[in-house]
Amino acid sequence: MKTLCPRCKMLIPYSARLAGREARCPVCGEPFDMPSPDEQAKLIQQDDGLRREQARRFEHARQRRTLAAAEAGRYPALRFIAGLLQFLALLVLVAALVSLVAVALSDAPWEAKLWGLALSFGFVLTGPVLLWGLGELILLLIDVANDMRASRQEITRLRRRKG
Repeated sequence: MKTLCPRCKMLIPYSARLAGREARCPVCGEPFDMPSPDEQAKLIQQDDGLRREQARRFEHARQRRTLAAAEAGRYPALRFIAGLLQFLALLVLVAALVSLVAVALSDAPWEAKLWGLALSFGFVLTGPVLLWGLGELILLLIDVANDMRASRQEITRLRRRKG
């Protein structure tokens, strides 16, 4: 037999010998008092409705997982380009830092070092930031497209349910 967790409303195993004792729900972890056999009989009458509600909740969670998995596989070329831009940003950052160190350690006059350091520092700040930001912008646009698709699907589902 099964009983109902008062907190999460999930069906859990019930034993009459535990009636009146405190038990812990295996789903949500909250403690509760096991019902007496009379209270359990009332819960059994409600059991059919609860099973339908549980099945509906499980189906809804399955649909959300399926949708999330489908969205993760969408736009693979754009995801690749975004990753490539971010990788290039890291490469440009390393190259600019190496250039910065090379200019600082060179035997050039201090005026040439100053200009070299300024140009290298400007390149360190702008190049990688722009490339990384462009990659993030592509990922943001993918998320927006997925959110719009999910919203359209939800609106369609609500319209069908309404009539």
